[in-house]
Amino acid sequence: AYAGDTVHVLDGTYAETVFADRSGFAGFPITFMADPGVTVTGDPLGFGSAFAISVKSYIIVDGYNITETKDRGIYVDSSNHITIQNNHVTYAGINAGPDQHKQGIFLRNTTDSLVASKTTDHNSCTGIRLSKGSNNNIIQDNVSFGNSSIIAYSEVIVSDAAGIDVVGSNYNTLIHNITYANEDSGINFYSDSGGGSTYNLAVANLSYGNGDHGIDNNGSPYNTLVGNTV
Repeated sequence: AYAGDTVHVLDGTYAETVFADRSGFAGFPITFMADPGVTVTGDPLGFGSAFAISVKSYIIVDGYNITETKDRGIYVDSSNHITIQNNHVTYAGINAGPDQHKQGIFLRNTTDSLVASKTTDHNSCTGIRLSKGSNNNIIQDNVSFGNSSIIAYSEVIVSDAAGIDVVGSNYNTLIHNITYANEDSGINFYSDSGGGSTYNLAVANLSYGNGDHGIDNNGSPYNTLVGNTV
């Protein structure tokens, strides 16, 4: 596909990983559009995610049911202007063997992007995670629930499956999301080795019935939390 193209995927189940091999540009994105009834399970012998986007710009992933991927459901790294919308991502990592610890939607070092308008549930780690310099993104109108990971490292139990994680990432907006029944907190703002998650805005989110905090702001100054219901 080239800038401005739309790739229409027909009804069916696809055990493969979709790699975006080119970028679009402003006003001419590359769109991967699913017809109703499309399910992607990832390549179980390869990378493992349903979609893998690395060092790309202006890509849209729209309308997929993504389930039982060996790795993260949707993986985005070192990219910008990526739109992930209208997707249902569930049971990521349940086929990962002993390391069942995979997020539904994962952005790392990714900026100026949008994750919107669908559901991440029952993944083996956090539903949606922004990590390591994922700045200036919008996380909007998502429902993230029932995500759970309990992994023993040297007999120490690690439980960290939140609805939405913002880790070492800044200037993001979380708006109109619903997070509930997750093993950890509904929404996390956390630091990493590079520093805290700062200057983020969380507005009009609903968080309830989670295993830890409704909203956890840890080592992350200068965030604004307004009009949320916990």
